[in-house]
Amino acid sequence: MTKTEIEELSRGLIRLIDGGERKFADWLKANDKKLTKGLMKIYGAMPVNQNGMVNKVELRKFLATRRGQITKFFNQVGYTAMVDQYIANFDRITALNAELQNKVSKISTEDLRKLASPVQRVLANTVYNSLLSSGLDNAFFAPLEKILIENATIGVSLQEAVVTLNDAIVGLGEYSKLTNYSLQAGRDALGQYDGAINQKIASEFELNAVVYVGTIVENTRAQCERWLEYEFIPMTELEDEVEWAFSNGTGMIPQTTGATFVFYRGGYSCRHKAVPIRVTDEQLENWKPL
Repeated sequence: MTKTEIEELSRGLIRLIDGGERKFADWLKANDKKLTKGLMKIYGAMPVNQNGMVNKVELRKFLATRRGQITKFFNQVGYTAMVDQYIANFDRITALNAELQNKVSKISTEDLRKLASPVQRVLANTVYNSLLSSGLDNAFFAPLEKILIENATIGVSLQEAVVTLNDAIVGLGEYSKLTNYSLQAGRDALGQYDGAINQKIASEFELNAVVYVGTIVENTRAQCERWLEYEFIPMTELEDEVEWAFSNGTGMIPQTTGATFVFYRGGYSCRHKAVPIRVTDEQLENWKPL
């Protein structure tokens, strides 16, 4: 199968990944003020004593009830539904990869789905935890509540506590700290899941080359432009190509090696796809680096 044919088969996958991540990011940015306003309202109802100071004894009881309110608020505002939609893309990526490899490498769709299942489960759970469960608590809400408790212990008025709360939730950036955290937590999750599946396919079925597919845009990195020029890249040459990228390209993820190339691809937020394939010995012998 030619590279042009593989590119055509991969187009829907690339569109799905790019569109899914863009939709999630756009929703967060569009609803940023609504999210911060709701969280400020929930936390702003802190208990105070008769002198208008935050009641440090009652504050801990107050904070213990906040998680249920936050869950309810996330449901109402649509954050939970958006996370669920984002994670649902994992199923579609699995299905499209199964179709692609069935045509390219004659791997049965059933075998590929079985292979992908544990990978999908782990990465989908990781994204869910980061955006809605323990990861979100540990990274965002726990530090926020720790600051509130520390300030109450020192002794602050409700007005002073609200200023601290605003700094912790809203911050000084273009978007709030919650939106920035969620953008970071969801960053390239779909692309890396796609890469993880293909890394597993390459290893399990002993495929010996990759086809690098996608488009070139204004900010395409030098290494991606280079790899898109190849008809294919032998697996044995990936280490040299990664070394070239670190020396001559930009945005490479430090953990990228020949062995992890299919997973990390061209670097942070890379929108290209490395499709593992099997080529003949003659094709390998005739391959030359750029």
